[in-house]
Amino acid sequence: MLEQSQGITHEDIKYYLNKLTNYTLQMVKDNIYERKNTNQFVNVADIKLIELSGATEQEVQELIDYRQNWHDRKAKEDQEKKLKIEREDKEYIDVKNKIVEDLVLVAEQAILNNQEVKNKEVTIYKSRYESNDTSLILHMMKLYEIKIPIKTQGWINKALANIIYDDEDKKINYSYYKSSANSNVFRKHLNELVNKIQDKYEVKIGVSELVV
Repeated sequence: MLEQSQGITHEDIKYYLNKLTNYTLQMVKDNIYERKNTNQFVNVADIKLIELSGATEQEVQELIDYRQNWHDRKAKEDQEKKLKIEREDKEYIDVKNKIVEDLVLVAEQAILNNQEVKNKEVTIYKSRYESNDTSLILHMMKLYEIKIPIKTQGWINKALANIIYDDEDKKINYSYYKSSANSNVFRKHLNELVNKIQDKYEVKIGVSELVV
């Protein structure tokens, strides 16, 4: 049986019935059992009403069990729905971020082969609804855990045009948009990026081939 400590009193039930002036007690009971038979929600007040109306202990217990099973089933359905959403979100994020991962791989090979890498804008997804726009080169530097000052990060995103190989000087270099001034420290970070890429692929070149 439901305990009085659950907050439902006889007066509460009487008030409940008085509010339903167009219903008889039998109609209310029928409505409760109809909800039970159609897998709908049955609350504590419903069960208390059935108890006070003279139902057997078994009938009341069946309603109590039904209510618990309903909550258990609802919790399972909610959990399955949550996992489905999480799985779909992960698949969405993986597809989006795979685009950038492929760009990084192509850029790494281009650097190793002394080819141009354009500093295009990329979008990194943390979730379906949370993403960050950045530039390819800055993203690569962060992937390689190169510490970049905030001011220089802004310069890379807005001013850096590409990484190029200077055939005449035989050096890796870069170009930036004329609307911006040159950076005083980017060369150092670029050299660090190139070194880390070479280490990853176990490629060794002379110091003279780096930016100076």
